[in-house]
This record gives sequence, structure tokens and C-alpha cells, in this order.
Amino acid sequence: VCDAETGEIVSFEALARWQHPVDGLRSADYFIPLAEERGIIVPLGYRLIQIACGDIARTLRTASPLRHVPVQVNISYQQLAMPGFVGQVRD
Repeated sequence: VCDAETGEIVSFEALARWQHPVDGLRSADYFIPLAEERGIIVPLGYRLIQIACGDIARTLRTASPLRHVPVQVNISYQQLAMPGFVGQVRD
């Protein structure tokens, strides 16, 4: 996300996309409802958090000026309601 006045990057958002073998790149609007319906949203969300945290960790090891820019990750209400959710994020 960029500041409209300064053009400065003020935050990042981790966005999930699915590379469909026939239809190409699909947005979360397409596959998140399917993941919720099929009961796989919690493991999918956990994996997305792992990927985002890995990206953050790699950035923190650099001298990039973006090291201190916050990253936003959308999570499912099902995941947020799980006991131990905060611990999973810490892990």
C-alpha cells in the first residue's frame, strides 16, 4: 500500500492467488469460498501465514529500507476462532 501523497510504501498485504492449470491466475474471491466450503480453509490459512512470515524473515535479514514496513495477512474467522491461533502465528 502506498501513501497517495508521498508515494511511500506504508504497508504490504499478503495476497493469495491460485494458478489454475487451464484458466490461469485466480484471485482469492474464487478459491477462498471453496476452501471454506470444503473445510480446508484453516490449513490453507496456516500455510499462507507461514509463507508471509518466511518472506518477512528474509526481508529482516537485509538492509532494505522496507524492513520495518508492516505486512497484513487476511485470515478466516474460522482460523481466528481456533484455540491456539496466536501460538501458531508465533511459531
